[in-house]
Amino acid sequence: MKFSFVCKARNRPRGLGYSALGLLVSSLVAGCDGLSPQRTVERKIAGVLPRWIGPAAHYDVKVDGDAFAIGRGRVRRVQIDGKDVQLSSTVSMDRINIDAHDVSFDRKARVIHEVRDVAFEGEVTQGNIDAYLAKARPNLTGASVLLRRDDVQASMPITVAGYTTTVSVSGTLHPSKDSARKLDFVANGGSVGMVPVPARLVNVAVDELNPVLDLTGSRFPVDINSVVVHKGTTLVRGTATIAQRSF
Repeated sequence: MKFSFVCKARNRPRGLGYSALGLLVSSLVAGCDGLSPQRTVERKIAGVLPRWIGPAAHYDVKVDGDAFAIGRGRVRRVQIDGKDVQLSSTVSMDRINIDAHDVSFDRKARVIHEVRDVAFEGEVTQGNIDAYLAKARPNLTGASVLLRRDDVQASMPITVAGYTTTVSVSGTLHPSKDSARKLDFVANGGSVGMVPVPARLVNVAVDELNPVLDLTGSRFPVDINSVVVHKGTTLVRGTATIAQRSF
């Protein structure tokens, strides 16, 4: 048995003020399920986020814009919140927020043409750092990066005159000088070990440790602008690109 379902516009009294253009826009951007244009776009975006960004425990999408603009393929603002997001095979973040402004898209082709600016914010926990180092840097045996209250401590095994000791260096995290998509540990404190360790060897060990996070292979390209370490978490802020994405 075959069933079919057709959406039909109800007859409305002329006095209600619904114009022919208003009905046309509503029929273009709203589905047969009765959702508003904003909710329809939100649902479509949410459906492609695992492909755009990566698997997540949960995504929330909020779209701001009037029905007429949406019918013409323009949205004033799109906000995306993600929880436990897997950005790549090695990088995950506890939370992300994406704030996009002035988005233009082709409804028929289902392609985003242009976005004026996209701000990115991601929260990296100790678990995220540990998982990255274990997956992406398996040869760094004995090395660790500890997120403390307001700074970072990196510990690395160093061999001096046949004796191996663990050196701990305090510092912070910064966007890498080599790539805006990498996060490096930058030392700013002294080392502590069982034997005196030349500064040259400490610097070599730090270079081998970096990057402590690499977003180069992420599905969603992010350029890191700033990093803040606070209360055992790292807040990463930057910009992203989502133009020419299909939905």
